[in-house]
Amino acid sequence: MWPKHEVITPQAVASATFTAPPPLSGMTYTEAIDHNHDNNGSHTHFVYAHPKTNVPVSIAWTESARAAWRVAHAVHAHAAGTPAAKFAILAVSDTISYTTVANGIIRAGFEAFLVSHRVSAPVVAQMLQKRGTTHVFVSRDPAMQAVAKGAVEVLGEGKVKVLQMPLFEEMYTNEPVERPPVVVPTLDDIAIVLHSSGTCDGWVPLV
Repeated sequence: MWPKHEVITPQAVASATFTAPPPLSGMTYTEAIDHNHDNNGSHTHFVYAHPKTNVPVSIAWTESARAAWRVAHAVHAHAAGTPAAKFAILAVSDTISYTTVANGIIRAGFEAFLVSHRVSAPVVAQMLQKRGTTHVFVSRDPAMQAVAKGAVEVLGEGKVKVLQMPLFEEMYTNEPVERPPVVVPTLDDIAIVLHSSGTCDGWVPLV
């Protein structure tokens, strides 16, 4: 349960398309993805400009949650046979795709280490090693592929598995997808890992 002194925000209480979680429910981020799929399916989660017409396109929670489920299934498959698997993202990507991959990792029950695409290969290797990362999703552009290759060379073959970052059209499809196994983390479990800017005491993962 959340501490009783926490401020309960009133956002969306008057919305016709959004149902907030019960107050003080202790709902985690992982559970919120499924909650929004089940209770707020028609509520808009993302909006982007169509690349050809520039017309706003809305993505509802039903679509975004199911896209995260697709990623979660892939994450489970990649993690199979790897004790204490930890995932990172090293990508130049549109915001919706990046967020969906992160949500999928978290929905699968793993931490998502969000690594800046502006960091050099040795620094990426250092941070992945510090965090104990076992898998890293890398975007398909030559620059990020080169950084990932350089990081693997520093770490040594087999230390980290490099995975292709899913594309928007691979996650947002009309293909049916099953709900992944329910994951209920504790409030002490880690969902997202960021890192410092490197300006004070080197590059350090921050949980």
